[in-house]
Amino acid sequence: MEENGVRPLAGSLKAVLKSLVPPSLWGFLRKVRYRWELAKFRRRTVTHRYGRASLQVYLTDVTSVAWYDFDWPAIPEVELLRQTPGARVFDLGAHECVFAMMLAEAVGPQGTVLAIEALQQHAQVGERNVRVNAYHNVQVLHAAATETSGKIAFTIGEHIYRGKEDSDGKVWVDGFNIDDLADRYGRPDTIFIDIEGYECRALHGAAKTLATNADFCIEMHVGCGLEAFGGSVEAVAAFFPADRYRLLARLPDDQEFFPIGAANGGFSDPRLKTRFFLVAKHI
Repeated sequence: MEENGVRPLAGSLKAVLKSLVPPSLWGFLRKVRYRWELAKFRRRTVTHRYGRASLQVYLTDVTSVAWYDFDWPAIPEVELLRQTPGARVFDLGAHECVFAMMLAEAVGPQGTVLAIEALQQHAQVGERNVRVNAYHNVQVLHAAATETSGKIAFTIGEHIYRGKEDSDGKVWVDGFNIDDLADRYGRPDTIFIDIEGYECRALHGAAKTLATNADFCIEMHVGCGLEAFGGSVEAVAAFFPADRYRLLARLPDDQEFFPIGAANGGFSDPRLKTRFFLVAKHI
């Protein structure tokens, strides 16, 4: 809890105001505020080392500063991918493509990265970052990863929450399921998924891709989005049967993976009760 209860009080006032304002007006005001915050931000370009790559990154809002304005260590999931130069990779939820460029560095010039980002602002900044850093093997697509291809609603807040049915500045974007992306851009060797709790839904749209030898790396939003969309750790793990996949997990502040699944005590491990990274390696 914040000191003197300031944050909870602000949240309560917001809830009261939202209940009094017509939904259409509330949504309009949220969009105006979002655009105003982008417009007033003093944009700048920084150079940092992200794993093995030195990149120029364009900072356009407070989130990009918090996420990108410092050196990154090597990311274990990317290091796993480094064993397969020339691979085709999907990065679903690419934000401003810093991670996508790290993936491009890993797969080399013969490999390709398809970076999917649903919010237009982030997709445009991502395209700029990719262009400035001369990664010709990264393609940025302004779209959402979905269960069923078609238009899908987002709402504007601190992040974009896919399919959330409220009035917080709703926007519509094109959505593609993983199988349709594979048909259009080629079968992926590895898929990275970071889509704010929608991971289980997206996997429902990947039946054909799951039948191939693709590996998956998934940020599991346990307690911060996964359950809101009807998902769970067990539900996600069920897409990767033990006779075809080995499941590994890593906590955000750790560098080492640990095995999970039925052969390792199931999913009662307390480390799986919060956000973590799941790797499903095809056997």
